[in-house]
Amino acid sequence: MLSVLLFDEAKLDALTDLVESVGGNKKAVERSSLKLRPLAEDDDQKGFLDILGQLTKVETKPHQEFVERFNHMKTFHDLPRSRGQPGGCSYVIVVEDTTTSRIVATGSILFEYKFLRGFGCVAHIEDIVVDAQLRGLYIGRVIIEQLVRIARKVEGCYKIILDCSEKNVPFYEACGFKKNELQMALYLPPPSPSARL
Repeated sequence: MLSVLLFDEAKLDALTDLVESVGGNKKAVERSSLKLRPLAEDDDQKGFLDILGQLTKVETKPHQEFVERFNHMKTFHDLPRSRGQPGGCSYVIVVEDTTTSRIVATGSILFEYKFLRGFGCVAHIEDIVVDAQLRGLYIGRVIIEQLVRIARKVEGCYKIILDCSEKNVPFYEACGFKKNELQMALYLPPPSPSARL
């Protein structure tokens, strides 16, 4: 049975083609079992949350809650485009090792629709992580290239923003990003269920 995907897979390039275009790393190209694709509704059962856990703290949730969040995100991709305006508000891509049916990498991109720049669109790249055993094979760069392509060609963004730790700056600079200004954060305590609007 085929899994439901978050968005149309045709918006992505083939993984090995992109690996060749970003450095031709032979080890990565030889791993033909790696498949780049949109997030699927059953990926929580293939280690998606475990991969995110290599980036930050992730709470374990029942499969049904994962599917509910997935379906909420998918509704934005299913909306018709009006007057040439962009579609989906976020794209989550994964790399699956088809020999083990495990998710080994992921990344996402979110969109902020502006009144500035002729009602332009800004993209925010988030949650880039590659399994520790597979780092250094250009997989992270492939994910970034795909997200940049979606921002440019699918959503028509004029700018892409991402936040990263200081140790990851060289990686993102190699992907074409430049340091620009300063990021700040305000972490909020989780609201009680009764406090939500």
